[in-house]
Amino acid sequence: MKLKLLFAVSETAAKTGDFRRHFIISQFADVLRKKGLDCKIIDDLDIYGNTKLNKKYLRWIAKPRKLENTINEFKPDIVFTERASHFSSLILKYKIPLIIFVRGENILPHYWSDINWKKQSLDESVTNRFETLAKQKIADKCFRDSFLILPICKYLKKIISNNCPNKTINVLYQGIDESDWFSQKGLELKHPCVGLLQGAEIWEKAKEMLILSNVIEKMPDVNFYWAGDGPYRDKILPALEKFDNFHWLGHLKYPDEVRQFFQKLTFMR
Repeated sequence: MKLKLLFAVSETAAKTGDFRRHFIISQFADVLRKKGLDCKIIDDLDIYGNTKLNKKYLRWIAKPRKLENTINEFKPDIVFTERASHFSSLILKYKIPLIIFVRGENILPHYWSDINWKKQSLDESVTNRFETLAKQKIADKCFRDSFLILPICKYLKKIISNNCPNKTINVLYQGIDESDWFSQKGLELKHPCVGLLQGAEIWEKAKEMLILSNVIEKMPDVNFYWAGDGPYRDKILPALEKFDNFHWLGHLKYPDEVRQFFQKLTFMR
């Protein structure tokens, strides 16, 4: 009998056109299928339905029908997720072993971290603060009740181990499949050029791009291309778009457009 593994991928990035996570998880699932596992991939927010009322409020009241159907039909032995969220808390209620893959400090309970997460929020309303607090408590419980935690690096493992000393925690490094990276016709870029592939989902990372304004100004003959997007985009672009040699490309499809981007760069980051 095949072991059944349900992958839950966040659709948050997909809203801005970044389907990279689904692509990478699909590759992972394909490898596991060759090893004899039965794998299914779902969006962890898609289970609530498409209406704002369902996603924002009704999901807190009862188990979503779509999730019920998925659990009853697929009957997963294990659920693999990248977020310690309300979805993860529902999986725990089904008594299904939960594996949490931790790719960044932002998905950990904020009080585990040294980062001042209050500065990360674009919405400082009382309602948002209350919702954030509730989500942090859910995240804490999900990590403590999970079957296995897989941080992407030793730095994250240390943070998690300090807060969950009795949990099974193993580092799962994320690599790339070299077959996805081959020579092909690149994007049309002005040369010489520097390319930056950087998301704007986490302010602690995204804010470093503001340093570019000093560099771009001193190098008017070099074109700077930024490929990336996210909620902090509008805090970055005003400082950089005033330069004629700066170009914002938005999200690039992974891996095809990213590969074409790399192909034509003089320098990349």
